[in-house]
Amino acid sequence: MPNKYNGEPFWANIFKKWYVWLPSLIVIVLIFILLPRVLIYLLSSFVISLILSPIKNLFLKIKIKKFHLSPSIATLLSMIIFFGVIIVFFAYVLPPIITKLTSLLTIDYDNLLLQLQSSLKPLEDTLKYYKIANDDFSFIQIIQKYITQFQSSINIEETFTNIINSFGDIVIGVITVIFFSFFIVKDQNIFPSLVKSLFAERYHTIIDNIINDTRVLLSRYFLGILIDQIIVFVLIFLVFTLIGYDYAILIAFFAGLFNIIPYFGPLIALIIAILLGIVSTLTAGADTQLIWTILITIAGFESIKALDNFILQPNIYARSVKSTPFEVFLILIIGEELFGIVGMILSVPVYTLLRIIALQTLQGVPLIQKITSDIEKSIEKNNNDKVDS
Repeated sequence: MPNKYNGEPFWANIFKKWYVWLPSLIVIVLIFILLPRVLIYLLSSFVISLILSPIKNLFLKIKIKKFHLSPSIATLLSMIIFFGVIIVFFAYVLPPIITKLTSLLTIDYDNLLLQLQSSLKPLEDTLKYYKIANDDFSFIQIIQKYITQFQSSINIEETFTNIINSFGDIVIGVITVIFFSFFIVKDQNIFPSLVKSLFAERYHTIIDNIINDTRVLLSRYFLGILIDQIIVFVLIFLVFTLIGYDYAILIAFFAGLFNIIPYFGPLIALIIAILLGIVSTLTAGADTQLIWTILITIAGFESIKALDNFILQPNIYARSVKSTPFEVFLILIIGEELFGIVGMILSVPVYTLLRIIALQTLQGVPLIQKITSDIEKSIEKNNNDKVDS
């Protein structure tokens, strides 16, 4: 892969021509700062296009005799499938989730805490007797803290009011994202052409390599994550429904939602599942079954996560980001420190993009060679697969 021009590193040539690309870059950054919605629309469209591109490519491979689909029709069909799934979610899945969330706000938590305190008292005494916990340790204080945070963070009425007030903006945003997504998927040269217009022609090959490699790996990543979330949601919903949990759909929703964050997401979802299991048990008056409820919740949740961890996610990461667990864990922490929950969600794809750029432009640096070796093999395998097909 070429990373030198006229005997000099790629970045050395780029910095020499700063007066060519820097003004354009400043204008683009200012537009995004002054018009943040434009940035949100473009990023959303870009992610959706990464998910839709593999589906579109599948449609393009369909041939009946001499007939085959045009790029426009293939793009349209892939968008119908994608947004059809979203419409089904909003029509059939979201209403019961909202109903269950609303019911949580009507529970008498003071009475619930008294029941919980009575049920957990023997366990607290045992932990204190064997010096496993301090004398002032209390399950109730810990749980009450999380309940208070939960009640203060969720206001269904206020959320609905904000949605209604912003309905016009939401409609415009959805239409804009659909419009952008269609043309980005249909004509995959739009974004590369825009980027290449900022650089001299001799850099276009390396820019094409960066964009193409990023598109392939991140398409696999985002599509894989989406499929993984749906599978986890369905399996956990079925398991906890069969067990008899009243809040099965909420547990499944949070499990699927947080599954986008490696390592930390499933832990957050498990804590939520345990809390919902406790609430369900106590409101049903089954205080004596509380410990069993917690154990069954952990067992049911972890059985699905074991399937996810050993079968689903290894395939996603093996075919896309090619990062070691240590790398992923480290960049998740950095992402959370810098940008919170959004940073954790975006840290893996951003890190993948940076590795691809480094692979193409800084191959002579030993550290870069080390952290990009796996991703280079993945890219080469993808290129070989294209040749074979």
